[in-house]
Amino acid sequence: ARCYQAARDVGAELLVIPKNNTLYGGDPARDQHKAQIGRVGLTRWKKETGHSQRNHVEEAFFLHKHIFGEGLRVRKLPGATAEVVYRANPWNLRRQAEYTPT
Repeated sequence: ARCYQAARDVGAELLVIPKNNTLYGGDPARDQHKAQIGRVGLTRWKKETGHSQRNHVEEAFFLHKHIFGEGLRVRKLPGATAEVVYRANPWNLRRQAEYTPT
């Protein structure tokens, strides 16, 4: 319940798959997710809520760290942002070329 409240405090929605043995009454958002999963099934719930987007983001960060290393050369935010964009642009162009239908 504290995690759900912390997410609400910053204006975010927590999308956590409730355990099967979770009882209702802990948090209204969790209860809603549990009920929705019971109605439509886990796969459809993930698709409807965008739960799987997290995996795509984690994969992107993993690939970036694997290819370029974990550290950045620049320490201030504007420079660090530019460095990440500079690194990502060739990677995105390459992936776009791989997946563009011919």
